[in-house]
Amino acid sequence: MAMFTSLRLMDVTGQPTIGESCDTWLLDFVAAIFGAYDPDLGEQMIKEFLLLVSKKNTKSTIAAGIMVTELALGWRHEDENLILAPTKEVADNSFKPAAAMIRADEELNDLLHIQDHIKLITQRSTKATMKVVAADSATVSGKKASRVLIDELWLFGKVPTADAMFQEATGGQASRPEGYTLFLTTQSDQPPQGVFKSKLKEYRAIRDGTVTAPTKLPVLYEFPPEMIAAEEHVDPANFYITNPNLGRSVSQPWLQNKFDEAQRADMPERQVFYAKHLNIEMGVGLMHDAWAGALYWLTATASPQIWDGTLDHFLKIVEVAVAGIDGGGLDDLLGLTLIGRHKVTKQWLTWSHAWGQLDVWERRKDIVSALDGFVAEGTVTKCDNPTQDLIELADILERVKDAGLFPEEYAIGLDPAGIAAIVDELSGRGFTEKQMLAITEHSTPQIEQILREAIQEDTSIALDVVLLDANPATTVRPAGIRNGATSAAGTAGGNMAALVADVKGMLADLTTNTLGILPIRCRSTASSSFSLAARSRAGAVRRRSAYGRGVPGTPTRSSGLPSSSAGWIRYRSAAGSCGWRCISSPNQCSSSSCARPRCRSICGLGGPSCGARSRS
Repeated sequence: MAMFTSLRLMDVTGQPTIGESCDTWLLDFVAAIFGAYDPDLGEQMIKEFLLLVSKKNTKSTIAAGIMVTELALGWRHEDENLILAPTKEVADNSFKPAAAMIRADEELNDLLHIQDHIKLITQRSTKATMKVVAADSATVSGKKASRVLIDELWLFGKVPTADAMFQEATGGQASRPEGYTLFLTTQSDQPPQGVFKSKLKEYRAIRDGTVTAPTKLPVLYEFPPEMIAAEEHVDPANFYITNPNLGRSVSQPWLQNKFDEAQRADMPERQVFYAKHLNIEMGVGLMHDAWAGALYWLTATASPQIWDGTLDHFLKIVEVAVAGIDGGGLDDLLGLTLIGRHKVTKQWLTWSHAWGQLDVWERRKDIVSALDGFVAEGTVTKCDNPTQDLIELADILERVKDAGLFPEEYAIGLDPAGIAAIVDELSGRGFTEKQMLAITEHSTPQIEQILREAIQEDTSIALDVVLLDANPATTVRPAGIRNGATSAAGTAGGNMAALVADVKGMLADLTTNTLGILPIRCRSTASSSFSLAARSRAGAVRRRSAYGRGVPGTPTRSSGLPSSSAGWIRYRSAAGSCGWRCISSPNQCSSSSCARPRCRSICGLGGPSCGARSRS
């Protein structure tokens, strides 16, 4: 400790020694490390240490001072001491203070040889070394280090191979009983993952007394959960809890200023401040790019009294269930979610699981640490063969079916991409086509088209109902096509001749009742969305308007007309038209010299001349 406290901090104003500038918390922590060594046995009794402390609390300085002391006083020849950093920048933060401490002390400068270009310091008498490396599997392979200091553990949590790397770096301690590993870190600005998550969980359990591990020492500067729940961690008066060096390497006004800036900023900046200066672990609810429902996700967790979270219990307590399946390729996960309604509380509960092929771990290196965490908690299965996910998923769905929880239709929603194998497997287990529904995602234009077609169909049905009835016209609707119509007895016989007679009778009635203007007009309607009744009615309106050339009026009888039992009728029509028309014989005109075109067909049904008619 005497040597450690005599080391000078060259980047601090006045260049004080560690003993002069550091608080008792730091000195106590270093004393615990050095004091755990038993000189009689030549063995380090505490093998691992974890220090979780906020940024700007001399963490890197501790690393440099401890390793320089161990190198200078170590007794093993050709020994190795290793500082492992996740990046080159972090490695520089440890090596530069160490080199400066040595150069500031004449005796140390004579004893220790510094090689800045390879970040190596050598003890001249024992040839022991201290090397600072930016870690990867290649740089630590074959190392036989007695003491390993791992800086910024939270960053290693993002490295999929970090666990294997640590085992490689610390492997030499098996034959070096005086060795130990020291982890230094701040909190992560993202939810903990990988090796950082596992180490943090382990050391918290040791701190809380739920796990006994006499060879490991946690020193964690964190707010108690109850203070976080009460939001007391955002009270500047409590910042000292995670900043033990407050008033020395970090000041209260500086923290207050950074806190005020974070409060005015968006969530990303606020998140970084909470993690780095208050050691607040980031949960899903504080992620700045999180799903909006994440803010309420944890509070929506079912109480253990209602559900213990297992599939077995889920199947016992729900009265109905449906399933959703999202499949992926070999480099993606196959996901299953069950949603069920509780028999008593009527709450909706969800149970989920996912499967991943080995290709996922090979191709998606960026999420391997997170995946391993899910595997450890039992929510993801790492498949050993290509069909394991398919079979296990079908087994679960069959259990739900056998429990009588699935409805007869729309029980399982499936991603339509690559579901053939799933459908085949489920069909072979008794699931019906109606129970399995492929769900596609529609773009906005597609949704609009679907709505438009639905509206047109509904409108057609409504028009049919109105236009086919017998109700009279009102201010808001026309008369139904059967309004005023009377039923007539059919022609006896029931043969083709009777059918022809019935058709002729209907045409005669239509001709008489419409004053010779037929309501049915033959035209192509393939592109129309109107129903038959709507087309018929619309045709009648168009024909009446056409005869009057846009000036349809009420027909009136006049005197002095040619005598006829059928009678004559005159329309108010365009100037120059004769205007006379026989009711019983629409082809005839009262004026023998009238040059107006005649209607070539009385009924107009199916004839090529439909629509060519007299203006009068």
